[in-house]
Amino acid sequence: MSKVNFFPRKVLISTGELFRYIHGANMVFLELAEYFLSKDCEVVIYANLALPPMLDEALRLPGAEKLSIIDDPDKIVDDDFDLIFMHDNTLPDNIVKGLSEGLRTRIVPLHLSPIVPIEMPLFAGVENSIADVIACVSEESAEEMIGRGLDRKKLWVMENFVPISIHDTYKYKGNDTLQSLAIVTNHLPKELEGVIKLLRKSGIQVDHFGAGGNKLVKISAEILTQYDAVMSIGKTVQYALSLGIPVYLY
Repeated sequence: MSKVNFFPRKVLISTGELFRYIHGANMVFLELAEYFLSKDCEVVIYANLALPPMLDEALRLPGAEKLSIIDDPDKIVDDDFDLIFMHDNTLPDNIVKGLSEGLRTRIVPLHLSPIVPIEMPLFAGVENSIADVIACVSEESAEEMIGRGLDRKKLWVMENFVPISIHDTYKYKGNDTLQSLAIVTNHLPKELEGVIKLLRKSGIQVDHFGAGGNKLVKISAEILTQYDAVMSIGKTVQYALSLGIPVYLY
């Protein structure tokens, strides 16, 4: 069988929301969009609700002149997408109608949590029939999806990726002793609250990025390389590792 060379020219990323505080799932969508825009693809993000701050971050992506962000399903009038990423069981009405009438396009459902209800397959049989690949964030998520009826043969564990822009420009220098620490999380555990107090009492600069913290911004290489170490979970761990910054995965 000959190898089929395929690269999409028009991509749809469909999700439930793109608006709340900056978190892992929304960063996946932005980084997917960033990658395809860098390859000169036309990218459409469809979300039931699209508001700042994530809307603003999307519009600042390099190549955003080829990016459309739509929150009204009636405005998705085309169905000529070469590749569709489906998250939160969300698809615009026109795409659902097209699939029911025999529309053929490559579809990748995304399941980015093994515990959040909206991440679970709504109709496993339907998803199995329309999906080319079913992407999960971890082995744990994959096993949960198999238990809910998704086709094991189509499941792919999509490891947390790091865009080239994270490690292309900035270099970490750091200090011999810990003088500054970035804590990046939207879900600060109680024990870390105590850690922050102890470290600050010792004269160490500690900044908490995320919900409930003193800084709420999109994490970048420029930000992380200002600190001697990072404490985090999720995508920020990969960012720090790729930059060579000591990281504690709590």
